[in-house]
Amino acid sequence: MKKILQLLFCLSLVTFLFLPKPSQAVTSLNNVSLEITPQNAGSLSSWKISFVIPANTKIGHILISLGGYQPDLSSAELFVTGLPQGNPQVGKSNINCVSNCDDIRYFFNKPIDIAQNTKIIFTLNKVKNPELAVQTGLNFIDVFSSQYPQLVLAFSSGEKLITLENAQNLPEENLIPQTATSEAGTETLLPIQKVQINQLFFKAGAKTTKLSEIKDASKVEDLTFDLLGKVEVNFTGPVDLSKPEAVSFIDKLGDYMVFDNLHFVVKKELMDYFKVPLRLTFYQVPYVWDPDILKDNIVLTKDKIENYNFASIDEENQVTFLIKEAGDYKLIPHFELYLTDNQEIKNKANPVTLEGRISDGQAGFKINLNDLEIKADQIQLDPKTGQFSFAANLNDGPNLIKVEATSSYSDLQPITKIIQYFPIGKIKETGSPQISPANFIAIGIAIILIILIYILVRMSKKKKR
Repeated sequence: MKKILQLLFCLSLVTFLFLPKPSQAVTSLNNVSLEITPQNAGSLSSWKISFVIPANTKIGHILISLGGYQPDLSSAELFVTGLPQGNPQVGKSNINCVSNCDDIRYFFNKPIDIAQNTKIIFTLNKVKNPELAVQTGLNFIDVFSSQYPQLVLAFSSGEKLITLENAQNLPEENLIPQTATSEAGTETLLPIQKVQINQLFFKAGAKTTKLSEIKDASKVEDLTFDLLGKVEVNFTGPVDLSKPEAVSFIDKLGDYMVFDNLHFVVKKELMDYFKVPLRLTFYQVPYVWDPDILKDNIVLTKDKIENYNFASIDEENQVTFLIKEAGDYKLIPHFELYLTDNQEIKNKANPVTLEGRISDGQAGFKINLNDLEIKADQIQLDPKTGQFSFAANLNDGPNLIKVEATSSYSDLQPITKIIQYFPIGKIKETGSPQISPANFIAIGIAIILIILIYILVRMSKKKKR
């Protein structure tokens, strides 16, 4: 009996050692952030959930579980950036759940490759905050490298809650009325008047068109969505909001437009339907002069930008321009070095002072010259103009210089140039050859020999006579 028990114990131990272990998170997600705007109890709000992937991985499924007091997601609209198009699911996904049941899922039919430091943003519009000034937010975020339902955990994060503020009384004119009464006294309500958009569009001073006050939905002039502190979007021509398709676009605005700091996205379906150019105004632009406009990760040349304007209004910089195409638009710092590739520099002194400029007056720099890093104290930046300069101790002939700028607003491509350096003193030496003393001696000897030969020849002729 004792031997049997020992055998069973050994078998159990072997089984335990060779059983597959439950998947553990490789590490925590980086830079997990939650923004709720407005943070008022009972408000219709926008939730922005963002995080950074800490290592190269495959992603098959993302689960965001909401914690604290639950918001109402019944009308929520989800928009995701940083990932290819996947399958979204918002709300209660587990019918047997009794606590913290609301969640957000985003999954793919086949796991996809995601690079390290990829920033992923989940934006939920039309979220109804809890009615009380309580804590609400995230219970956890799990990122799975496998395809559902295997759920092999890759990364995760813990709880992140925000305490809501007491509800603020908004002006009645900003809210959708229960009914609208016509002149005849009969109750009528246009379909577009029933549409509710995020209350943040109606902050004091915003120019957002009040949908409840539209009288003629077939011809709406100057339709505007104004998210103060981020972006204002103005339809530059009249639009027809009487048709069900048009109402659906506005009702699901978060599916077709993204308003963010220095960043705006508009989908092709909306642009193709309304066929009206949009005037974009970016607020609180932190750049000291004209930034670059990035469309779908390509910098637009000046001939591709219509009605561009950079202005300071009430001590705040704003950028305005017109767009006629759908796309992902970002304002990033313009960055340049005052050098052409293979440029020749002729100078008496070394080191040589090189210059450039950048729109971000708070940018940082890393500069390498011929694989040697230039010290930071040799780099000067004027935060008011973005002009920068640095001393470069150049070698005679070709030099390879690489300037990297770091900005908190965007990743920037480094600038690499080849510089041909010719010291002025050495140019004169090689350009105007001098006769050396040895040459003078050789010439003198040659002249003496010629004279001697001439004398000998004359003497020889006299003897013959």
